[in-house]
Parts: sequence; structure tokens; C-alpha cells
Amino acid sequence: MVTLAHWYPNAFTNATYPIPRAMKLGPGELSVGGMRLVDLRVGVLDALIATRSFQPGRDMSAGLTRHGETLVEELLEIGIVVDLTHCTPAAREDVYRINAARATPRPLVFSHSGVRALCNELNNPTDEEIRRIADWGGVIGIIFGNAWLTDVQRRVDQPDGLGLLVETADHIRNVGGVDAVGLGSDFDGLTDPFDDLKDSSEFPRVTQRLLGRFSEAEVRQILGGNARRVLNDGWSR
Repeated sequence: MVTLAHWYPNAFTNATYPIPRAMKLGPGELSVGGMRLVDLRVGVLDALIATRSFQPGRDMSAGLTRHGETLVEELLEIGIVVDLTHCTPAAREDVYRINAARATPRPLVFSHSGVRALCNELNNPTDEEIRRIADWGGVIGIIFGNAWLTDVQRRVDQPDGLGLLVETADHIRNVGGVDAVGLGSDFDGLTDPFDDLKDSSEFPRVTQRLLGRFSEAEVRQILGGNARRVLNDGWSR
């Protein structure tokens, strides 16, 4: 899985929140045998990354660079899942265009996100995007953080984070079907966890709350079945 933009300005697309560190991945090197999981956020692939000068500012209108488009084309061709989390709306549209032009489009994902209808944040997918993700067999992993799941006023008035998670899952199901619903805690990122779900040891609470609105079969899909399907389909050639 590749995250095209996560806090870093890079050669593929402008970062949504720039940090004075950059990464650049040569697309020709992605065909290394067996590579199916890549995350540009961390420096685990130092042999494939070159630094780039810091670019201040936050430009949410910027799309993919030419190098970024080439990279996405190769990722989709060789079977590496593309993660749209933290990409600008314009960059996401570029990815959708590239994927739609394929004879067989690949599943795309938002690995940890909310939805625009419930939280008006440009990083969150719109209902139209949810339908695109669903049509291509992708999944949206719901982040475990109030800041991405609801607007500012409701964030103050709503301490029930698990309630927001269930509400977001229900919205994705209503728009794109339950096959598009997943979980993406971001516990390893910068998320301020829900007050009622501090860490992964409390995951049974997620299951309990989901069962209040979803069938047992649907909950199994949300807890991991959909993600496994996407990885299987996305990694195939």
C-alpha cells in the first residue's frame, strides 16, 4: 500500500501539512520482486528515497506531478494498493482518472479517514468519492479520532467517539454499501484517540457498538473481511 502524501511534501503531490522533510521514490524501482506494501511516510526504504527541499505553505489545489502520475500508473500495473489518505482533492481526482482509464480498474483505499458529509475536511472523501471507491471494490478505513469524524461544534458536544465511528460506518454503507466500510485506527499516527477507546486492548467495544446497528455478517466484514478482500484483489496482477 502506498500513501502518496502523508505530512511530507514530495515528488508526487503537495503535502496537506508540510514538514521539513521530504521523500522521493523512483517508480522504476517499485518492480522489485515481491514488493506489495510501501508507505512513503516512514524512512524504511532509504535506498528508494531521495530528499527534497522543504516547501512551506499548504496548497490543497495541487494535483499529482508528472512523476506522481507515472508512479501511480506503475503501482496500479504491478499490483500495489494506492492509499488516498491525506492526498489533496485534486490529486485524488488524478488517481481516479488514471484508474478509470485502465481496462480493469484497481481497488483504491482511504486507509484512515472520515467522510465529508459528516466532517467538512478536504482530506475526507465526498459521497461521490465513496461511490467510486465502492464501485472499484475499495474500502474506507474509519479513523479513531473525533477531529476527522465530526465538525467542531459537535466535537465539543460529542464525547462518544464510538458513536461517531458507527455513524460514519453507517453513512459509508448507505452511500457505497457495507463492502466499502473498514477500520483505520491510526493508533500509530498522530490521532488523539476516542475517550471511550484508548488503545487496541479495548477493540471489543468497537464490535459491541457495531452490532447495535449492523448484522453479525456485516460486522465481520467491517472488522477485517473487507480489508482482506481489497489486499487480495489489489495485490493480484
